[in-house]
Amino acid sequence: MCRSLSKEWYVCCPVRYVAVLIFFACALISVAVAVAQPARLSLRLASHDDLVTIGDTLNIEVFVDPRGATVTSVSAYLSFDDEVFTLLPELQLGDGIVLPFRSGLFMNGQVYTNSTAGDVVGDARRNGLDGFQVDYVAVSNSDPLGGRFVSVHPGVLASFRVMLTEYPASRIARIKLDNYGRRRSIYTDAANPGVAVNFQSPLSPLLIAVEGDAVALTPISQISDSVLATSAVFLLNDGLTLTMVEDGGKLYLPLRNVIAEGVSLDGAEWSVRVGEGLKTDLMSGDLIVTFPPDWHGDAVLDLQVTDRYGRSDETSIALRVTPVNDAPLVKGVERVRVPVGGSIRGPALADFVIDVDDAAEQLSLIVEARGTVEVELRKGYLWFFGVGVGLGEIGITVVDASGERADGTIEVEVVNLTGAPEIRPLPQIELERGTVAEIRLNDLVVDNDTPADLLRWSATARGTITAELIKKEDVSVLRLVGVIAGTGQVALQVTDTGGNSSTGSLEVVVTAPKTVSIDSTLVHELSSNGLGEAPLVYPNPFNSQTAIRYELEDDTQVRLVIYDLQGRPVRTLIDHRQAAGAKTIIWDGRGDKGGDLPSGTYFYRMGTERNRWSGKMTLVR
Repeated sequence: MCRSLSKEWYVCCPVRYVAVLIFFACALISVAVAVAQPARLSLRLASHDDLVTIGDTLNIEVFVDPRGATVTSVSAYLSFDDEVFTLLPELQLGDGIVLPFRSGLFMNGQVYTNSTAGDVVGDARRNGLDGFQVDYVAVSNSDPLGGRFVSVHPGVLASFRVMLTEYPASRIARIKLDNYGRRRSIYTDAANPGVAVNFQSPLSPLLIAVEGDAVALTPISQISDSVLATSAVFLLNDGLTLTMVEDGGKLYLPLRNVIAEGVSLDGAEWSVRVGEGLKTDLMSGDLIVTFPPDWHGDAVLDLQVTDRYGRSDETSIALRVTPVNDAPLVKGVERVRVPVGGSIRGPALADFVIDVDDAAEQLSLIVEARGTVEVELRKGYLWFFGVGVGLGEIGITVVDASGERADGTIEVEVVNLTGAPEIRPLPQIELERGTVAEIRLNDLVVDNDTPADLLRWSATARGTITAELIKKEDVSVLRLVGVIAGTGQVALQVTDTGGNSSTGSLEVVVTAPKTVSIDSTLVHELSSNGLGEAPLVYPNPFNSQTAIRYELEDDTQVRLVIYDLQGRPVRTLIDHRQAAGAKTIIWDGRGDKGGDLPSGTYFYRMGTERNRWSGKMTLVR
């Protein structure tokens, strides 16, 4: 399931992407990826003393070893620690152009580039070199037959000079070959003309270790542990880029491939930061990046390491995930009811047409009405028009920017609005003064040909209460408030879309607040082993269900029973032993046999091994 793409990187993908991996493998072969090539590029010092001091000049050579390749051109990009070194150009032309390199004998031909990143000579000490980078590109001459001369023996491509101006505070400084982005050190081979090839990697930096008051030029592999323990050596390679395909699963990056050559990080601690939506894990020497479904785009992975000496270094790795098109989706929509000769607004397109790749304006949409209904699309919503009684449907076809298609249907029932709505017998409601009751009016009306959300209500309160019509989740709700003790009435009227209406009256009794008392025979038994406070019932009055909340301070036997006004038990909610702690029991207004109980006043009685509590509840349907 995992296919190696090079000796350094590999990606683990689902089986369905094997074809994509084969495509990328062919592409890699066609561009002759460098890790499979033999030629090496390195830096080395020309003759120098064992120790150098401030003001001394170092002559750095760029050395090429073809190792069997027939080299026809070389591009070398380098950078150096500008806090420690100052470039001493080979030539400074009259117009301010800096030529940092002296050509070597390896490539006898044309020099295309011999420059710094900034090119302008500025401060005498720093030279004003933007980025402190130097470039050298050389191409071989042509032979009499039009071919290219080749270089097959090791040699010096070019050399440049830097002056030591400061001792490195970290005790380690570097001059390095760049190998990322546009600044990639490459060569061409006569065996594959015109194809850029990376040098065998990694490209090791030239490291300088400090000893005493002078600088020793020492390869990193030969620096002693006592020096490394106090050094901030550059441990990680820079400029890495990883790519994969959307929905490709997980990407595996061996951590050894981000460590500079010659550096051991046994026992090191790693940390990683990545953008939102991506997940990373460090496991068995590998960094694992997990991409969520449908994720594509660019991200940056910040990697940090601290070695056993306490030295830290960090690098950033670019992640690029290329998109794969997903077909659009038309979700199911519940059947819609429409009055004949009338219209209603249906669902928004955004609620049932989904495409993870394309914006709404990139989708092509076809909406077709069939049967007893017509349809229009207005400002992102479907509008349905009933043209005849019966069942019709709306056909939906969506095509995305890549031509992928999805289909769906919405059923529409067109009803005849000829019968008037009927208000059910209304119960008497009892409220304590200052309390609030909310009644779902949809539960109080019957209309066989008009959807409940199309009915219009009006309410007028008289007497000891106030009444207000509100909407909750598209349901009409009557909100009652007990103002003073006494009896009040609410006159209700409901009208359908055809103008047919019915009326009814709701009687509300407002009582003075009452307190719940404890059974007098048990008062003396109150202790920490029973209920600390009376149960809380909310909401009360209630329509579909209410919650009874209580707290037990110790384990105890609990019995909770609901009674009607005649004192008959109608529902046993609890009759078993319970552990200490806060509890909540829901009563749904049903009896022990499962049927709905009528609207009215009910009582609960709750007992433990030591205490008894009772209270009143009002059920409004």
